[in-house]
Amino acid sequence: MSAFPFILNNFLQGYAGWSAMGVALVTMALALTSLISGPPSGKLLEKFSGKRVLQGSYVVIAIGILWMTANVTSLDVSPWAFVLPFLVIGLGAGVIGSQMNNVALLKIPPHRSSEASGLLELGKDIGLALGVALIGSLMVSTTLGSAVDGMLKVSGVAVTPQERQALIIKVEDAQASLKQEDVEAALAKLPPEVRQDVVAVILDAPVRGFQMSLIGLMVAVGLAILSTLHMPAVKLSTEEKPLESG
Repeated sequence: MSAFPFILNNFLQGYAGWSAMGVALVTMALALTSLISGPPSGKLLEKFSGKRVLQGSYVVIAIGILWMTANVTSLDVSPWAFVLPFLVIGLGAGVIGSQMNNVALLKIPPHRSSEASGLLELGKDIGLALGVALIGSLMVSTTLGSAVDGMLKVSGVAVTPQERQALIIKVEDAQASLKQEDVEAALAKLPPEVRQDVVAVILDAPVRGFQMSLIGLMVAVGLAILSTLHMPAVKLSTEEKPLESG
């Protein structure tokens, strides 16, 4: 989930031409349902085992991400393509954000709770950093790779995998200094039929990159579900009071 701000800003502001305010408004849907589902979620631990609560929440998140992946098929995308999936994702994220510590520390002896909590927070921090790095890299590499593959297809040029990788690196290096007017000037020199194909490649590449990053997030959610399989299926006893947040 930590990768969402990076990939969303990169896609919507960097490629789709959205403003920062527009991106912030659609992500408010995620915050809204997180606030709704988080505070009362402690009661779920009294009715269901912590294991089932986490698994169910991760499934809800996966459904929301899958929905968003299906919605985003071009750069000309409606805000509702993000708002509605974010409402679903927020329901699961709110429960996990509020109850992860409760579930993880449910059977930890009181005298070991401090160090267990510290290790849990360390694991979260490492996961956040790795998530942004891996999902962000997946998005960028897929975007550049799709652009290079599309251009090679349009030009009818065949290259080796090593040459393809070298082209991707060159495109990545040139991207930082490339200006909009330079792209428009280069496109103007192309024949109309070729220009149309090139523009289609340019517009399609970031969409493929964003979709691949969402698929990466779904894989991460799947791994999170697998990590809960070893947990004991125990409920919170009536004497124990769950934390309502954190």
